[in-house]
Amino acid sequence: MHERAKRELAELKLRERRGELYEAEVVESVMIEHLTNFRTKLLGLPPKIAAKLPADIRGEVYDDLTREIENCLDELAKNYKDADLKSADVDDTEFDSEVEDD
Repeated sequence: MHERAKRELAELKLRERRGELYEAEVVESVMIEHLTNFRTKLLGLPPKIAAKLPADIRGEVYDDLTREIENCLDELAKNYKDADLKSADVDDTEFDSEVEDD
């Protein structure tokens, strides 16, 4: 193994031990749990708010709030699916210069 690769592996292991680096599966699992809870709380707002309003406008406010929240959640879900994290811009200039130096 090249010295550069050994240094990079040691740095990654150190960052993981320090809690600065996490496996993608762990991050994904935590994010799914948090976002699911967030979604549930948002969808719970219309009935809470509507219950505090006069009876003659409860249904309309409930429907409007529910529709707007669902539209926002749908848009966020679509944007997440369209995001391609693997093709995100990464600055490889430091890595490239190290490869040339080795």
